[in-house]
Amino acid sequence: MGDKYLDTIKKIAELVQEEKIQEAVDEFDKIPIEQMTDLDLLLYGTLSFEVKNYSRVIDIFENKVDKRVRVTEILRIMARSYEELGKIDMANKYYQDALATGEEYPEIYFDYAYALDEQGNIEEAIKYYKKTIEIEPKSFWAYVNLGSIYEKQDKDIDAIEYFLKAYELDKTSSMVNFNLGVSYVKLKQYDKGLEHYLLELKTDKPYPYTYYNLGLLYKNYFNDFTKARLYYLKSIDSVGKLLKDNKDLEKLYYSSWYNLGCLYAIYNDYANANDCFKYIYYKKKKYLDYIYDDEELKDYRNSESFKELDILLGGNDEK
Repeated sequence: MGDKYLDTIKKIAELVQEEKIQEAVDEFDKIPIEQMTDLDLLLYGTLSFEVKNYSRVIDIFENKVDKRVRVTEILRIMARSYEELGKIDMANKYYQDALATGEEYPEIYFDYAYALDEQGNIEEAIKYYKKTIEIEPKSFWAYVNLGSIYEKQDKDIDAIEYFLKAYELDKTSSMVNFNLGVSYVKLKQYDKGLEHYLLELKTDKPYPYTYYNLGLLYKNYFNDFTKARLYYLKSIDSVGKLLKDNKDLEKLYYSSWYNLGCLYAIYNDYANANDCFKYIYYKKKKYLDYIYDDEELKDYRNSESFKELDILLGGNDEK
């Protein structure tokens, strides 16, 4: 092993210490791989994982490094890499190999639970999330993800139990406060739902749906026109700023406009209702699909104000 090799390894160690991971990987790339020791190969593969070069990770750990030095963490990294490459069967194999070592790392149980959750294997995901918590009672994301599973299953009492555990660990989490708001509202505990939605707005990065859900809450349950309008407008403003970089929020944006229009219509402000609905018509007509079937718009549809919009929409043979 020559001085040049040792100098490069020393430089890599310094770069890792400085958290310059991509630069460290670039230095590794300069070394002929057949010259690397197993220890250096392990570091090369691990750093490659951090910079998301998953194909290289697999090549190093499958073909270059001695299989006898595949410690539990390496098996986990291999599983994660196969998962990122869409090779689910291989990912599951290596998760199971990592678990078979008997070393109870919470990260392994959590990652496997998350993978199973993504694959739709919900019962197994629940089992491994719970195992994560058994090993590490402060696993914030295990509580959040378990709560989310139960909320999707409409088991909101169970969901709240796990969300509250996460809340105890981090009261400033946008996702936890938002999810608590959702589950409390579903259980018709509107005051508690409101409390957590408002707490969510105090976090550093409020969840995009919070303003919208608050608009629904004030409209449907508290019958407060002023606050419902305020939060629909805030939803339109906040989501509109994000829309350019996140097209997935388009439905939320136009739903906010639609619900604002419904709010005006319910309170007999048909002029503003028309303005909202016309805006949607000229921007994204498809988001007006429900206007003829929406029960709360019955009086509005029978009004003179609706006729102009009806003409734009081309009428409805079934209305």
